[in-house]
Amino acid sequence: RPLCSGCPSEVRDRTDRTVRVHHLHLNVTSARTTIEFYRRFFGTPPALLNDKVEVIWAEPILLLLDEVAQELPDTIEMGLEHFGMGTADPVSWFEQAIDQGAVADARSGSVPMPVTWPYLRGSSLFLDPEVANFTYVYVIGPNNERIEVWTGLKQFRHVHMMTPDVDATVLWYTDLLQIDPVYPNATQFLGTSNAIAFDQGVQLYFASLPPIDSFVRTDDRPLGHIAFSIADLDAMFERVKRLDLTVVAEPAERPEGFRSFFVRA
Repeated sequence: RPLCSGCPSEVRDRTDRTVRVHHLHLNVTSARTTIEFYRRFFGTPPALLNDKVEVIWAEPILLLLDEVAQELPDTIEMGLEHFGMGTADPVSWFEQAIDQGAVADARSGSVPMPVTWPYLRGSSLFLDPEVANFTYVYVIGPNNERIEVWTGLKQFRHVHMMTPDVDATVLWYTDLLQIDPVYPNATQFLGTSNAIAFDQGVQLYFASLPPIDSFVRTDDRPLGHIAFSIADLDAMFERVKRLDLTVVAEPAERPEGFRSFFVRA
């Protein structure tokens, strides 16, 4: 399917200040193998973005792929720790996925099988209000990326950030994105977690457990970066300069057919 995002024909309302999650960028050893993995296990179709690059449509965001020559490390030392995909029945999904060759992920001390928590429907702002029992399990993607599959009604659910200081990290993102967090501070939820929710049903989830001793940059890791979209990119860049954030790459046309800039989180 063809997709236009940031292409010349796209109609944008520059007065719209809504920020959305646009894509998660994966470093991969084989784009074809990665596309087939996500199509087989998650039903995500490939798409042609701006008539330029093949991507994965993980509704409501994109997975963009960058082929690299080196083997990708399997250690988890990044702030960008994993992402979550939703399914109505994670237990059945896991059983079928293992039969088809998926591998459970026991990194970070995870149990390599589905875990179910009794859950009062509508009692957590982190979950869909329709969910009664919450189940999750982790699997390893084809590039050593860590994927959480959990009870949720939408396909792409969240990006999970690890941080030694939840409140400070959430403040950094709320200053940038101008979106209030789900809870005023982490103490409202066990002192270890908080989230930022986007109107498309995606969350940035921040947690301090399990702890990571030191963090490495994501540049050469399986989960390379997360991207946000806004109608007026130049206005957002001016905001970044006022916040005095570390700019990695200034606004420019990208091979994928849109303009973007990069900052270091």
